Amino acid sequence: MIRFCKLLSTPAPNWENLFEDPPSALKVFFIFFLPLLILSVGVESAGWYFLQIRTSFLSSAPQSISVFEEQIIRWQGIQLGLTLLLLLGLPLILKWVSESFGVRLIYSHAFLFVAYSLAPLVIIRIPDALPWINTWVCWGVGLLVSFRLLYHGAPYLLQRKLAGAFGFFMVTFLVFIVLTAISHVTLQVLISRELRNLF
Repeated sequence: MIRFCKLLSTPAPNWENLFEDPPSALKVFFIFFLPLLILSVGVESAGWYFLQIRTSFLSSAPQSISVFEEQIIRWQGIQLGLTLLLLLGLPLILKWVSESFGVRLIYSHAFLFVAYSLAPLVIIRIPDALPWINTWVCWGVGLLVSFRLLYHGAPYLLQRKLAGAFGFFMVTFLVFIVLTAISHVTLQVLISRELRNLF
């Protein structure tokens, strides 16, 4: 978590330090990403249960309603699965994209890049637990923070090949937008349809 806070405050030098002496991908997953994911899922679930959930995605008249534990567990299970799929799948996509820029990435390096860059979108689910905050505002704020991390990290992931770094960053950010949006839409559509059928 300390490393992540440093990346947020001064991303460029800390990305450089990270790739000069990269930690184990398993260590980052079990000590950083997974606890963060569990925390965000727990807080968001508590918010949905105790503060109600807002039916804003497919409803012309948004309202806050109570939901059952079983629904929350199912929705969060799907969200957890989608997040882990992004975490494991995005590095493979980045490896493929990097070859177009003349760099052969190591999966573990791409995994570190994705884990730290995806973390803001995980953290932002904590305020998303509040029913009076629009879920897309939370997603947008998280994406902006991810944008900053991706922008500063791309040159170091590409081993300082600056000529292709900006193009790689643009492709990477576009992939982040599309895949995280699909993941978010999938969950919101599921929740809205279930709530509409129940109520």
